[in-house]
Amino acid sequence: MSRDRASRRLFLILALSCRVVFSQGSVDESQVWRDFLDWLRKQPPGVGVADYRSHLIADGRATRDADVYLSIVERLAKEKRLEVDAVNFDKTYVAGSPIYSKQPNAFLVGIVSNLKAGAALDAAMGDGRNAVFLAGKGWAVTGYDIANEGLRLARERAVAAGLKINTIQSTHLDFEFGRDRWDLIVLTYSWAPFDRPEFMRRIFDSLKPGGLVLVEDNEGSLHARGAGINPPLRWFEGMRILRYEQAPSGGDWGNPKNSVYRLLAQKP
Repeated sequence: MSRDRASRRLFLILALSCRVVFSQGSVDESQVWRDFLDWLRKQPPGVGVADYRSHLIADGRATRDADVYLSIVERLAKEKRLEVDAVNFDKTYVAGSPIYSKQPNAFLVGIVSNLKAGAALDAAMGDGRNAVFLAGKGWAVTGYDIANEGLRLARERAVAAGLKINTIQSTHLDFEFGRDRWDLIVLTYSWAPFDRPEFMRRIFDSLKPGGLVLVEDNEGSLHARGAGINPPLRWFEGMRILRYEQAPSGGDWGNPKNSVYRLLAQKP
């Protein structure tokens, strides 16, 4: 066998070996994930994992390679769902046509009008529309969210209004609620894990005696699916339900024609 033929054969063997290693998953998955998040941040709202394969192919990736990358992204997206959510919420908050009201939640406004100001927690605070409203009414407000852009806009809102709020980047499960700390906890369109007893125990324990928790959400939202009739009532076992209502429309996040539920509960 000539030296040239031997060289070509060695090259083909190495190329085939690399292809096998690639298909078996010896890819830098952390880099694949970073590349996906970088791409996702640049896309308009509504574009997601399902669209990534087409991007890879348009970017020059071979179909087989694109399939491998997509399979990695699909798996990691399930494991790192909050990272994807944070990117998507960031884009939602800076979108030119927001899918939510920029005004404070009307249910909250009505309830607060009859309350003495105290310490309030705005869970999944978004861009601060409710937190800044509460601060303007004399409440000492802390809010948390997973979205950096939402927190940034919340701080800017507060500064523009000459008010002070405390903002923390956190998930629902990582936030330190404390004990006997809050007079009011606001959970409007929060995607909170109400169906997890340990989360609800932290909510309960963190309220001062007589403290209130206010909820408004779309009935079809992620955490309410399959929960049955009047889902929040069983989630707030041990608390006094001061108000509960279901309405066929009127929400201020997403489609205003969506049915919504509203709840106000009090710690004994």
